[in-house]
Amino acid sequence: MVTLIGMGGCPSTLTKEALDALQGASLITGAERLLGLLPPCSGRKAAEVRPERLLSLIQKEVGTEDADICAVFSGDTGFYSGASALSALLAREGIPCRILPGISSVQLLAARLCLSWKDWRLCSAHGRKIDPVTEVLSGQDVFFLTGGEMTPDRLCAALAKEGLGHLTAIVGEDLSMPGERIRRGTAASFSKEHFSSLSVLLILQTVEENRKSDGFDKAVPHTVPSGRGRLLIAAAESGSGKTVLTSSLLTLLKRRGISCEAFKCGPDYIDPMFHEKVLGTPCRNLDSFLQGKEGVRKSLGRQKASFALIEGAMGYYDGAFGTIRGSAFDISSITRTPVVLLVRPGKSSVTLAAQIKGIVTFRRPSFIKGIILTMCRESLYEYLKPVIEKETGIPVLGYFPPLEEAKLESRHLGLLKAGEIAGLTKRFDAAADTLEKTVDIDALLSIAGEAGPVPEAATDGASTHAAATSTQAAASTAAAASAAAPSPVPAGRGPVIAVARDEAFCFYYEDSLEALREAGAELVSFSPLHDEDLPPCDGLYLGGGYPELYAGQLEDNRTMRERIAEAVASGLPTVAECGGFLYLQKTLEDTDGIKHEMAGVFPGSGIRTDRLQHFGYAEIVPETDSLLFRKGERIPAHEFHYWETTESGNDLCMERPDRESRRCGFATPTLYAAFPHLPLGGRIPLAERFAAAAERRAHHGT
Repeated sequence: MVTLIGMGGCPSTLTKEALDALQGASLITGAERLLGLLPPCSGRKAAEVRPERLLSLIQKEVGTEDADICAVFSGDTGFYSGASALSALLAREGIPCRILPGISSVQLLAARLCLSWKDWRLCSAHGRKIDPVTEVLSGQDVFFLTGGEMTPDRLCAALAKEGLGHLTAIVGEDLSMPGERIRRGTAASFSKEHFSSLSVLLILQTVEENRKSDGFDKAVPHTVPSGRGRLLIAAAESGSGKTVLTSSLLTLLKRRGISCEAFKCGPDYIDPMFHEKVLGTPCRNLDSFLQGKEGVRKSLGRQKASFALIEGAMGYYDGAFGTIRGSAFDISSITRTPVVLLVRPGKSSVTLAAQIKGIVTFRRPSFIKGIILTMCRESLYEYLKPVIEKETGIPVLGYFPPLEEAKLESRHLGLLKAGEIAGLTKRFDAAADTLEKTVDIDALLSIAGEAGPVPEAATDGASTHAAATSTQAAASTAAAASAAAPSPVPAGRGPVIAVARDEAFCFYYEDSLEALREAGAELVSFSPLHDEDLPPCDGLYLGGGYPELYAGQLEDNRTMRERIAEAVASGLPTVAECGGFLYLQKTLEDTDGIKHEMAGVFPGSGIRTDRLQHFGYAEIVPETDSLLFRKGERIPAHEFHYWETTESGNDLCMERPDRESRRCGFATPTLYAAFPHLPLGGRIPLAERFAAAAERRAHHGT
């Protein structure tokens, strides 16, 4: 059976019938972006959008036994043009198919506005010219499906030219997608704007008497005002339930149809996986030590969703080296984000209020606008709420009781990964059910709605330094060893960097990956656990993770170990952090202390220890130029590892103000390999240098 599925922009718009079809499919085709958004499916995925190529893939699969094929398309334009073209081809070849439409953008926009779309005049301006004035003069509210040359701004300009610029205009950008945004203005004001290519336009004739708008980006009438904004969930101390509450709140907001993006304070890799599990989109880290103030503002400024939820780290004021630098408070201060503080009550009442008041007044402004009591039963909450509010003046928005579903298992580096916890979605659903009953969500979102725009990126010394080091990068070309390389990359595109991504290697900052793409690199994922060979590439990125848990499987994949060793030895530009660094050693002990063969780039052994070896922030101070570094720079970094190695390297100097400096790592013109994790998208252009080295490898072999 061939099934053509319309999914809008994300899995939340799929029908149950479509989800069932995807789960049983042997082959799933569609645009790469859509395939990446699908829920876990066992079928083989093939990224393709051209109807003739889709037909060829389907014909090959139809010849196999028990073939079930799904072709996924985006919303209105993708589905009703792409699906119709493919269905015609299938009919020509005598291949039966069924069509399962998704939720259309007109339905989505109407739902967001709490309006009925039945009386709207529906007009498709996708790929064909229309006269918007004629459509609007019909006297109805008009919904324009835009595309091609007929963009919302051009349609609005045509209306304004004919004296209809005063009409109320609403634009829905990327509806149902992670970057969804609904903007209100007038036809005149929007005629000067630029919108996403996936936008729809609604011109209202019968709502609000068409009074002129004094701006745009406002909350849309008839929606909950708190559906837009920004909020940071912090805590008085670690262990207060930030990750569970944040993930549960994201689940709840998603149910309400609010488009969300998640962020995490600090260098944590694991908590963001829980946020990504809920939303289906990457979570970004906000770290003022690693990124600098500009980097934090830039990262948060990428927000496209209407609501941003930020999870804090440790205690609210706890930062690097006994300071507030890099703390959740530092992030709220830099971004001017209101904060809800999680407090886990002990055996006190007024004293608890005194502690909260101390936190609130420790820095002014503290940005703390509300409190939630965690691991707190209803009777205790009812007793503490008036006491705390009277003594601190801060509203207590509710409580989160002890829940079995809220218990997340841990291991030596912290929580288990999101993918390792059985029934995690059901757990968060149950926690969200409780949260909706015990916390005043509307009050919480109202606080979030008070957040203004993220402050303009202000120079904190970083931009000047970055510019200087970028100039150095251009002037200093690193000579790489020339030898046999992975398969050559086809001409006409940027350098390809192979990124290890599987159960063993999963610690990457989203901004680092994005910085590599912005530097012109194409990222291709591969698995040292499951794949037999490296993909054709010009660079190699081995991130951190848990190779010690999969040491036996990594050893068994001898072909991959040998291929990576050959590639690194040949001068393939390589970045290997922490777990990736351990993989390049000769051997690695697993959790039972059993040694397993690894890639063998370095002669050392990765050994198990019973405590953290190096933990926290530090600065790398290189003494010579290398792949990523230039002499004399100070590169912020972070370490967190229980495993150690007998060959940790001696090329770099690590400095911390609270302890003696030490030597570590391997740094050559084509290699960075060490335990410290680096912000490739931070204030020093590490991504640009990595991409430039891969570019040289692609075109010159050096």
